[in-house]
Amino acid sequence: MSSPTAYVAIAAVSALRALNSFTDLPSSKRDLLAFLNSTYSQKFEDHQIEKVIRQLQAWDCVTVIDDKYAGQVIQFYRSTLDKSIGRLRELGHEDLLEGAAISRGTLFLKVFENKSFWEDFDNDPISQPLVTEEITDLVSHVPASDRIVLRSDNQPELDVLHADIGALSNEICTNNEVSVELGDEKDLIQGELKAADTLISQPIFRLSRLTNLILPALRYLAEKFASGAIGEMAKRIIGALIGLT
Repeated sequence: MSSPTAYVAIAAVSALRALNSFTDLPSSKRDLLAFLNSTYSQKFEDHQIEKVIRQLQAWDCVTVIDDKYAGQVIQFYRSTLDKSIGRLRELGHEDLLEGAAISRGTLFLKVFENKSFWEDFDNDPISQPLVTEEITDLVSHVPASDRIVLRSDNQPELDVLHADIGALSNEICTNNEVSVELGDEKDLIQGELKAADTLISQPIFRLSRLTNLILPALRYLAEKFASGAIGEMAKRIIGALIGLT
């Protein structure tokens, strides 16, 4: 079975691909939320849609622009959706794509009614790496900004960041090979991840404090486990920090 995150993202791709060619594709998170709720009669939450968008970014289905005046603008391209469907087949999701096309979407509806599915979804990492730049270039994009972050203005993004930090911490805790490789560094990194998670749960915090706290550990993990899941998870969190700037 596909991961919960991939499952919901594939549901979104299938629904979008089935749109009439004369129908405009959603151009904002709110429009995508309304579209998916209408399509699947499912009450999606903001942070769930944010996660779907990030997964679609990882699959090159969408381009997201953070406009100073218009806010977050999502650009869908039909040719990219076609390309993404081909890529999803290559990634092993062909059965899900074929069996749960929008005309036969009862499979999605049945899964979406399962409460445990959404619990797993909230703790599930993005199934493909969002960030593809070299680690050093990626880190350089995180400024030492003293920006004040209000949780009320960044709730969906911080909810996803919380889930990703939790997934990374859990992987470090439960993966024996990772524990052995980290040695004495394990407890230190786990403490920093926990402290960062506590910080982002506050109503207001300084971005520079968050990046100073967690960025060294993330860079260390991204470099040490560059070809594995731990490295990709660390890079994805760095990407999320860039999104807060």
